[in-house]
Amino acid sequence: MPLELNAVIPAGPDQVFSVLSDLNQTREWMPAIQKIERLDNRPFGVGTSWRETRTAGRRTMESTIRVVACERGSTIGLRVESGSMAGDLQFSLRPTGPGTEVSYRAEMKGRGFMRLMTGTINKTMAQEDADLLTRLERQVAKSR
Repeated sequence: MPLELNAVIPAGPDQVFSVLSDLNQTREWMPAIQKIERLDNRPFGVGTSWRETRTAGRRTMESTIRVVACERGSTIGLRVESGSMAGDLQFSLRPTGPGTEVSYRAEMKGRGFMRLMTGTINKTMAQEDADLLTRLERQVAKSR
């Protein structure tokens, strides 16, 4: 079952997008991430990729993340690949009266034997990222 979160952030879509697309800020609002290593030198957009090391529960995991959709001020879609799982994440931004409505959707699927753990993987992600948009909102405010 995917994780779906929604919030209104009191800032414009371009400001929210700027934080989401700035990998130098990511560790500030996503504390599970220990390290980000860019795999290319291109500007952030479709095709941008990086290797990420993060804690997940009591484990440390390394994943390769690739931008698969990107429209400034509107959408960021990511594909996550690791040895034991793969998944898709999407941030959708929509201007609204007081700021930006942010919708986040994430779903991971185990590979091979880990396919049996897909439910547990998504449950752990939901627990660890339940406050993801609150952390994003704080980072957007901080980066103004």
